[in-house]
Amino acid sequence: RVYTQDFEEELLRATQQHYKSLSQDLISSCSTSQYLAHAAKCIADETNRVRSYMDLVSEGPLLKVCRTELLLNHHTTLFNNINSGCQFLLQNDRNEDLQRMYQLFHQVDCLEPMASIVERHIKSMGQLILKKREAAVREKTDKASDPTFVDALLDLHSKYAQLIKEAFGSHSSFQKAMKSAFDVIINKNVPKATLTTAEMLGAYCDRLLKTGYGDTVSDEQIESKLKDIVQLFSYLQDKDFFAEIHKNYLAKRLLNSRSKSDDLEKSMIGHLKIECGSQFTQPLEGMLNDINGGNPRGLAFKDYLASRGLEIPIGGFEVSVLTTGFWPMYPMMKINVPAEMQKCMDLYTDYYMSHTNNRTLNWAHRLGFANVRANFKKWYDLQVTTLQAMVMLQFNSGKPAYTFDELVNESLIESEVMKKILHSLSCVKHKILLKEPKSKTVKPGDSFSFNTKFKSQQRKIRIPIASLSESGDDKKRVQQDRGVTVDAAVVRIMKSRKVLSHNDLVSEAMMQITFFKADPKLIKRRINTLIDREYLERDPDNMKLYRYKA
Repeated sequence: RVYTQDFEEELLRATQQHYKSLSQDLISSCSTSQYLAHAAKCIADETNRVRSYMDLVSEGPLLKVCRTELLLNHHTTLFNNINSGCQFLLQNDRNEDLQRMYQLFHQVDCLEPMASIVERHIKSMGQLILKKREAAVREKTDKASDPTFVDALLDLHSKYAQLIKEAFGSHSSFQKAMKSAFDVIINKNVPKATLTTAEMLGAYCDRLLKTGYGDTVSDEQIESKLKDIVQLFSYLQDKDFFAEIHKNYLAKRLLNSRSKSDDLEKSMIGHLKIECGSQFTQPLEGMLNDINGGNPRGLAFKDYLASRGLEIPIGGFEVSVLTTGFWPMYPMMKINVPAEMQKCMDLYTDYYMSHTNNRTLNWAHRLGFANVRANFKKWYDLQVTTLQAMVMLQFNSGKPAYTFDELVNESLIESEVMKKILHSLSCVKHKILLKEPKSKTVKPGDSFSFNTKFKSQQRKIRIPIASLSESGDDKKRVQQDRGVTVDAAVVRIMKSRKVLSHNDLVSEAMMQITFFKADPKLIKRRINTLIDREYLERDPDNMKLYRYKA
């Protein structure tokens, strides 16, 4: 008691007056970095003194006085100093000073104002990236194949993730600040942009995972990039839209043998599974299993033909049997298939039906591809889609030329699809067909003939074709799936709760739906649909109350 009353209390008053005066002198004459260095030294000196000369009971009260006068009472000025504060340190990558600021203000539990500044700074850096993309949109250079936008987002995320880990000790306040900033950046729509961030991320992943991406880039480097992409994906509100896009790209890579590595594909699926759960990735895993599960049916089909003394007219004929529930939905095409192709299909259908029960086999012609040996003055192997091959085979009839309408009528391929096929064969680099009149577009009434003068330095030539999917198909499918997801969530909630008010039901449904940001208006529409379908009913005495109908 004598020590406390006669010495410690006077010591604390004198210490408070000393550091109050010193802090005012320093705050007016030093930059924030210099001030914090002085403050850190003062606190360290006081700690050494109290441990060397005093009772350790005084350490806590004495350091509290020091920290209050040096730090807490000046935190607003130190954080917000225009010429040297937290914003200035962030802009100039003064990571050591930022670390000191964090360590000192962590001692006085005053990190939230600093975290708010960090959040605003990251948002401002993200806004610069978005403005650059706006400029690209205006200049019409914003394309899914251009990695600039996503690379900039990845660099921004990597920079501040490292800062938060190394300078701020991965403190939850700064992790929350970074998440809040990237939630805004990733989900902000760029005016007049035709591609969403989800589409840009999907295209970037496809670029990493398909053959042809940088021969000098190792699998380890690609794996690191994939992890970073999934970090950005975690901020997306429209995760279901990204899943649809990624599924479409994966389908193209697998069906066209363009996947760089099965291990990388599995790794990407694994990262998504950790982030969103197995339900999210089940279709992707099913697609990989369909393609990479060996080819037992192919071997059995050959044995089937041999045992019956049958032969197929097309060498190298192979079939990939895809499970409907896993793959993207592709419209079926009822077309006239060339006789040699039709015979192959009939033989395989007979084999498949004799070896399976209660299954249906539908032929997705738009997904197939073929190698066609074309004889001009020299022979060339043309890598084309099945539909391109079907059109090319029609020119084996000996007829010198076909009109657009004749090709459509004989093949029954839709006009819009036929335009894309003929454009790929007559209007681009490798003109397999000659078109009259000459132009860059295909119109009804145009005439096409075999280009007998075709030549190329390459013997194996890939003939690319524009996507046969309609623009916006992915978004339409996602919107339909969202309706089903909302229905399931509402029924699940009502089955458990039995009776619930409208606002509570909407609120709980929004909490349960995690793969997209559920619009209350959509939930309301789906509730009305469920009432019409007699899953729910309104309370007769309170129209804002719903009851579950068992």
